[in-house]
Amino acid sequence: MWGEFASGGFNLVEDIADSTGWISNDLHNIDPQLGGLANNGGPTETHLPQSNSPVVDKGLDMSNSTEDQRNVAPTSRPCRRS
Repeated sequence: MWGEFASGGFNLVEDIADSTGWISNDLHNIDPQLGGLANNGGPTETHLPQSNSPVVDKGLDMSNSTEDQRNVAPTSRPCRRS
């Protein structure tokens, strides 16, 4: 990532050098502790956060939303790890 960025928050970015616009709840320059690319359910492979990952429970709770980021009705509740 480089240049000017208008963060909406809750981004995980490896390196923010040469970029601006991040806010306090963005996570950067940390090890995200993600598993390998795998079929974790859904139409595409994803990286599942490990139980001690700093990203666990850091996003917005969308369980009461009527639309997701694509303006489409969500099909299930978000997964939470305990």
